[in-house]
Amino acid sequence: MAKVKITAWVDERTVGVLRALAAQHEISVSEVTAQTLQRAVEDRAAEGVGTELLLPAVKGAVRREVARMGDHLAHLMARSALESATGRRLLFQLLAEEIGREEANRRNRSAWAASVESLKKPAEGLREILGETSGDGAEATDVEREPAS
Repeated sequence: MAKVKITAWVDERTVGVLRALAAQHEISVSEVTAQTLQRAVEDRAAEGVGTELLLPAVKGAVRREVARMGDHLAHLMARSALESATGRRLLFQLLAEEIGREEANRRNRSAWAASVESLKKPAEGLREILGETSGDGAEATDVEREPAS
């Protein structure tokens, strides 16, 4: 690319730095100034262009990773529910054999009710951590339904 002469006025400190760099690299002050100016212009251009080009790519990567983590969390939640249900059924069967079906049902309902109540009263500060503001517990959820035997 052809070079074009420009003239710029700078303070004495800047001239001193440019002269020192020129002496250090054994080139002219003009060449050091040209290199420094070119790097500064390229850096400025790269900042704007880089942001414009990289931002959509970064957003896409973050979205894909969050979606992947959401899928993994859903899988873990489903697995946890299956494991819990299996354990509950096995325990109920053992209880029914040992103490009878009616008593096993009564204890199962009692344990379920106690678990639901304990979920309504989370550990101190948990609601704040989770970002919940209303502590009235007025909303009914699937947790409140009585367990099937």
